[in-house]
Amino acid sequence: RVYDQVIEDFETREKEDMQPAHIINIDIQDNHEEATIGAFLISDLATMLFESDDLDNDIDEILQDFEPRARRPILHTVCFY
Repeated sequence: RVYDQVIEDFETREKEDMQPAHIINIDIQDNHEEATIGAFLISDLATMLFESDDLDNDIDEILQDFEPRARRPILHTVCFY
């Protein structure tokens, strides 16, 4: 739900510089155990994304490599603002 709201917000904003924004969603249940696991997963993913020399070209492969390790679906959309 939040993922859809973020995308909708980007779509309704006035586009200024047409810079890409990568919107990523990882489904995490709302409980302490899942939140802890999710924090570690997101930290690992952020590190992988940060280490990319060309994020726009590498992100699909990074997410495909990460998804089996996360053992949950990952949604990704590029929006421009």
